[in-house]
Amino acid sequence: MAYDFWKSSERHFTTAEYLDQGVSLGDAAHMYGLAAECAVKSVLLGTGELTLLPNGEFPEGKFKKHIERLLPILPQVMSGRLWPSYYAIIQADIGSFSSWNIDDRYKNETSIALGDYPRWKQAAVRANSMLALAASHGCAS
Repeated sequence: MAYDFWKSSERHFTTAEYLDQGVSLGDAAHMYGLAAECAVKSVLLGTGELTLLPNGEFPEGKFKKHIERLLPILPQVMSGRLWPSYYAIIQADIGSFSSWNIDDRYKNETSIALGDYPRWKQAAVRANSMLALAASHGCAS
């Protein structure tokens, strides 16, 4: 499989923005989480923190996580001269997705707890900004 975290992040974010217009907040919440996850993974890949396997597959290990488990480990794994500028954008969001759950995709929308929806949306917006900055530095993949 060919991973394209950058374009996947853009696609999920665009979908989330559409769904956020009163179409389906439960689905928008899900897409914002996926957009943020792909944005972070794009920057990790673009900066060399994450390397795909020779066959293009995603390796098992510390980065094979969804956003609620990925953001909290970033302070321990970030390095390099550009990371501080990227981290500054999303630092406030490290715990934002702690209540987001990938398994919500299996639930009826009325069963999805949307109390943290504004935090998830804002965190995805900032992750998108981080991706844009990384892309301007040639550090997004």
